[in-house]
Amino acid sequence: KGLKNDTLDLGILVTPLEERSIREVVLFYEPFLVYTSQQNELSHKDIIQPDDITKEGLWLLNQGHCFRNQVLKICNQEVDFSPHEGFSFESGSIETLKNMVRNNLGYTLVPELSVNEPVDKTYIRAFTDPKPVREVSLVVHNSFTKELLLTNLRKAIIENVPAHFKKNQRFVTVKWR
Repeated sequence: KGLKNDTLDLGILVTPLEERSIREVVLFYEPFLVYTSQQNELSHKDIIQPDDITKEGLWLLNQGHCFRNQVLKICNQEVDFSPHEGFSFESGSIETLKNMVRNNLGYTLVPELSVNEPVDKTYIRAFTDPKPVREVSLVVHNSFTKELLLTNLRKAIIENVPAHFKKNQRFVTVKWR
């Protein structure tokens, strides 16, 4: 909205946005990880298959979050669902979901950049190849003219993300719209 009404020059967003007035400059592809409590059966697997992701015990963000939509697509859920019968919980924070999992309450999916290695190491599990990823891009209005700024910012970001975030055959991009 800020880009469209000219109150923002640029942003970093999960793409594709499929907005005609917005130009997307892809930065990287961030893998999804499973974040599971030690009591969940997924914690006993070294590698997770997308079919292993079911609604049983799965914590999601509030409706309206693109991350929620991506998680639902990974677990092949076309319709929304309430994962915990008789208990309603909404969170707009991945950190809150991670705290619930650390208290032995099910599992969730997280983007890799949200993982704090020392604290989270025992809770994370990777997906098998091709790994589900989300595309992250610099976004600007089509009328944006500061190309040197865009080029240098993109270069600085790419130099500081893990090398395995670069697109290859081991990834499958998860759409959210």
